[in-house]
Amino acid sequence: MKTLPLIFTGLLLALGNNNSLHAQNRLTNQLENPSRWEVGVGGGGSLYFGDLTPAKRDYLKEITPYGTALVRYYLPENFSLRGNVCIGQLSGDDSKYSDPEWRQHRNFSFTTTLYEVSLMLEYDLLRGNREQTGSKWGVYAFAGLGLCYTKPQRTFSKLDVGYFGNTDKAVSGLGADLSNESGHVTVVAPVGLGASYQLSKRISLFGEGSVRQGFDDQIDGFSKSVGSSKKDAYAFFTLGLNLRFNGRGWWVQ
Repeated sequence: MKTLPLIFTGLLLALGNNNSLHAQNRLTNQLENPSRWEVGVGGGGSLYFGDLTPAKRDYLKEITPYGTALVRYYLPENFSLRGNVCIGQLSGDDSKYSDPEWRQHRNFSFTTTLYEVSLMLEYDLLRGNREQTGSKWGVYAFAGLGLCYTKPQRTFSKLDVGYFGNTDKAVSGLGADLSNESGHVTVVAPVGLGASYQLSKRISLFGEGSVRQGFDDQIDGFSKSVGSSKKDAYAFFTLGLNLRFNGRGWWVQ
């Protein structure tokens, strides 16, 4: 009779260990079964390209902060769909540049908060290599379309009218530009390259650079008074983290 409690205790321990092992296996399988969904956050610098910046420029003079959040959905092969929401600052200032000389006399400037939403197709150049070799590095390219909203705060007051004369567009176009005080929405085309490094099964670090080409000349609020039909653009330089969901939950490792 004394052996029955021992047998019963042994059965309970075996059953407990077995359940624990099954629970661990379920958790392991769960962690090794990633979802197609991933989210990320990042931040860095934004840079304006437009009528108030010369072709030859000191880029560090115009870098302003920005932040972004993204959602990525992995497609078959090496592709994924990615949506971004970006908030940042853009600025441009003629007075920061002495070449050409007339910029010091025109002295236009602006600042604006920028809001962007975009949808992009992303191609992972090294996805197959990572699956075969276990490499933690990734390199990807992306392109898409988005919408950008700006409401520039512009400065015209430092314009040297005597230097340009009343017939120059810097003077004659002021009225048209000043009459447009409302916010502006334009279509942009993001194109960029990035690299990632896998910190764990679900978390990766990424860095990327991209150019957002605008479809019009209104992102900076200057158009008629600058004498140029060149479309505005801006760039983002980003560092951030991605978190890939698990197929059965929100576990990360």
